[in-house]
Amino acid sequence: MTEPHVLAHVETGLPGRLLRASRPGRGFRGSQGRVENPVVLPWIEGVVAALGGDDPVPEVHYVCLLGRKAKGRSEIAGFYDARAPWETSTAPLFEDWLNEVAAGRARFVVHHFPTVDRAPIPRDVVEEVGRCLRELLGSGHLVVLGCSAAERRSREILAGMGWDDAPEG
Repeated sequence: MTEPHVLAHVETGLPGRLLRASRPGRGFRGSQGRVENPVVLPWIEGVVAALGGDDPVPEVHYVCLLGRKAKGRSEIAGFYDARAPWETSTAPLFEDWLNEVAAGRARFVVHHFPTVDRAPIPRDVVEEVGRCLRELLGSGHLVVLGCSAAERRSREILAGMGWDDAPEG
């Protein structure tokens, strides 16, 4: 398997660049496997390469839809040695952890919009994510939109915004 498991460019008509990407480690560990730190590095390298640009350490805004699986498992603390801002473990925040694993290859800024896997996204959340994406892309940022497989939830957001993406690859 490769990382990111799903990676697709999205045409928005805005100055920034947008990718739809599966969560780190999805390609190596599937939908349920725990993801060790070294498995995440190919995901980081794949995202940075796909976004392109001249900056040797690009700032990547990760609009993260990870929240919980349908049966309650955390999509961050349940898979990584990290936690979401609303989780209370002593693990580092997901953003800090990603930046530690990136080790200077990129600088991630994570924008959390927790959702539930396999459940429709509430309309107000779709609108809030849309505002965030428009603001980031309108300012020319490099942006990754992701959920677990980068299929249902990510595509729901894109459809709500009237955007479509290119085939994976």
